[in-house]
Amino acid sequence: MKHFLLVIAAALSLNGIAANHEKEYRKITERYDVPVEVRDLENPTATVFWQTMLKNNDALRKFEKDMRKNRGAEKEALNELKRLSKFYPRYSMLVDRGMQPYCDSLMREMGLPETPAKSAMYIIYDPKPAAFNVATDDGFAICVTSGLLDRPGLNRDMLKGIAAYGYAHGALQHELRNFYKAAKDKRRNRWIGAALVVGELGLAVTSDYLDYKYNNNPWGYTDNSVNIQNNTVIVNDAPEQTSGPTLYATIFTPDQIYEADIAAFRFMEEMGNADSYIEALKLMGADNDSAYAGYPDHPSTANRIALLEFIREHPEIRNTENIKIRLKGY
Repeated sequence: MKHFLLVIAAALSLNGIAANHEKEYRKITERYDVPVEVRDLENPTATVFWQTMLKNNDALRKFEKDMRKNRGAEKEALNELKRLSKFYPRYSMLVDRGMQPYCDSLMREMGLPETPAKSAMYIIYDPKPAAFNVATDDGFAICVTSGLLDRPGLNRDMLKGIAAYGYAHGALQHELRNFYKAAKDKRRNRWIGAALVVGELGLAVTSDYLDYKYNNNPWGYTDNSVNIQNNTVIVNDAPEQTSGPTLYATIFTPDQIYEADIAAFRFMEEMGNADSYIEALKLMGADNDSAYAGYPDHPSTANRIALLEFIREHPEIRNTENIKIRLKGY
C-alpha cells in the first residue's frame, strides 16, 4: 500500500511539472510566436513569409519608433552597436570562399536578399560545430563553421533552418534591442537612486549596467561577444597554423532564443518541412548543452524542442502580445 501511494505521488508530481511547463510554453507562444498575419498566409513564398513577419511585428515596429526619438538612451544604444567588433568577410582568412556560391544560393532560396534586413551567410573554417551571428558594417552575417557543415546527417533543409534562426535574430534587431533596454534600465536605476537620496531614506542605491548576458560564458566572450578562436586555417588544401584570427559572435537572451526558434520553425513549416529545424537542433544539441552546462538560464536543447513540439500540438494558440501592442496605438 505504501509503495502504491508513492507511485501515485510521483505521478502527480510529474503531471504538475508537465502542467507548469505547458503554462510556460503557452506564455512564450502568446508572446513570441510570429504575427497572426503570418499564420494566416496560404502557401507563401519564402520572401513573402519574412516580409509579412517583419511588417506585422508590432513589438519591432514600436522599438523602431522609440529609436527614432534619438535621445539619450537611443543614442547610447546606437553607440554601443557601433563599438562592436565587426566582421569584414572580404579580408577574413577564416572564410571558405569556395563555398560562397553555395551560401549565396541558399540565401536566395530562403528569400532573404529581398527582405529589409541586410544579411549574408559564410562558411567559416573551424572544426568546432557551431552557427552564430556577427555584426558587419551594414548589417549582420550568419556564420556556419566547417565543423558543423561536415556533421553526418546535416542536409540542406536543416541548414536552412539554422540560417532562418540566425536571420530572425538579426532581422528582429535583438542585439540593438538589448543595448536599448540596458541603456533605459541604467537611467531608470539612476533616477531611483537619486530619488532615494532626496528622500533621505538612508539607503545607498547602486546599479550596474543591466547584465542581459551570461557572466563567465563557457565560450569565453566579453562585451556581448563570443570569442570564437580558430587556430587552423586551410590554405591551398593544406593546414597552416596561424596566430588565431578571432570572430565576435552575438549572444542573445533566453526569450530571444525562443523567439528565433519559433520564427525558424514557422518558416520551415511554411516551406513544408518543419521537422528539419527540430532535427537541426538535435544535431547541434550535444555541443550547445555541453558548452552551457551549469548555466541554468540558458535554454537547453530539450526545452527548445519541447516548446516547438508544444506549438505544433496547439495550433489554436496565437500571438496575443503583438495584438495588445497594436491596440495600444504606439
